[in-house]
Amino acid sequence: MNFDQALDACRREFDIVAEIDLAKWGTDYAQGQQWLETILREIRRDVFAPQELIVLLHRQDFFTPDSRVGLILKNLQVLLNEVDISNYFVRVLSSDPNIDQTRLWLLSNSTDTVPLTIDAVDDQFDAVELTHHPASLKETYQYGSSNPLKINIQDLSLRERELLTESKTFCMYPWIHLHAFPTGDAHPCCYSEMSHQIGHTKENTLAEIWNDQPMRDLRIRMLNNETSGACKKCYEQEANGFFSGRQSANKHHGHHVQRALATHDNGHLDQFEMTYWDIRFSNLCNLSCRSCGHIFSSSWYKDQSQLAGPEWAQRHQVLNFAGRTQTDIWEQLVPHLDYVEQIYFAGGEPLMMD
Repeated sequence: MNFDQALDACRREFDIVAEIDLAKWGTDYAQGQQWLETILREIRRDVFAPQELIVLLHRQDFFTPDSRVGLILKNLQVLLNEVDISNYFVRVLSSDPNIDQTRLWLLSNSTDTVPLTIDAVDDQFDAVELTHHPASLKETYQYGSSNPLKINIQDLSLRERELLTESKTFCMYPWIHLHAFPTGDAHPCCYSEMSHQIGHTKENTLAEIWNDQPMRDLRIRMLNNETSGACKKCYEQEANGFFSGRQSANKHHGHHVQRALATHDNGHLDQFEMTYWDIRFSNLCNLSCRSCGHIFSSSWYKDQSQLAGPEWAQRHQVLNFAGRTQTDIWEQLVPHLDYVEQIYFAGGEPLMMD
């Protein structure tokens, strides 16, 4: 079925509110965004009739090296959310041969519980390959792009730009962040594999872990564009077309990329100023959610003891806290207050913790 036939089928079944050819997006990214937003705002209604439909023809799109999801369809879903047009009244006719991957991305990035309907059309498709994500004054957030938010990408050196937008392994977290469980197990971030610890906060200070061998090795591997076992989840997310935690780190903290260039050959970093905090101070919690466990909820202790047996109960106590004392981690974080930009509170239940 070609575009003409697919359009005729829609006309027979629905009352068409508008037919929009997305090829009119053009080659200017910012103007294309403005064009599509203007059209959607013009046709938006507070109420659509059940048989009314907006049809969009998708015969061309732009692709960046780190994503096989077209920029036009990404912007379409974002704009539908912003303009407040339900996906229910929208149908995309697409000749993109890889449209199934796009469906997954749109499903995970829409605020609408109804998925966007995309019908595959057997017709010509123009896939325009870009060397990088085009920056836009309007799209300050740049959905689907790891371009840093707090610095102009044009002001970066070639090496900085390579690390943040082209590397498949580089992540800002080992230069700005440490993560610790209530048990004291330390990790480069909360996404990292639990089997790849970088230290233990009951045995070492945060400063000691910061430049211990595991962290130095991780930085070296990232700078050399080598994969790391701790980062498996992000690699899998990106391989399946999703925006990963690694890319999010580069996007929101990429303005600190000069720290990476200041790394010594052995991975040592002189600057220890954590701008992103995600420390689970303790497992104190009044809930025992079945998706959780004793590591993150003290209320799980009774059930965990029954499941694991008396020997487990003898080796573990109800309350766990990261650090050598109950206030140790907080005391170590106080000097970083002058640098912190983002704090992720979790636990346990952080609002119960002194």
